[in-house]
Amino acid sequence: MITSYIPKTARLQSAEDELVESDMALQLLKDNLVRAQDRMKKLTNKNRAEREFEKGDLVFLRLRPLQASLGWRKKASKTLSIILRTL
Repeated sequence: MITSYIPKTARLQSAEDELVESDMALQLLKDNLVRAQDRMKKLTNKNRAEREFEKGDLVFLRLRPLQASLGWRKKASKTLSIILRTL
């Protein structure tokens, strides 16, 4: 975590100015990040529908995105085993 600069603690005025300026830039970055995250959340939730299920309901569970995201582990593991065998 990056902490904010405490004003009037630098010994040199030029250092003070740089620290204050970098603190303002850091705050601007944090604000922009929050705005971007809010915008992404709004776009993601725009077409999302809230669903409720009761015990015993039959539902279709799609696992394809999960399998795709885990696929790189198999490839990496296979590549690593090939490299280790050649050593």
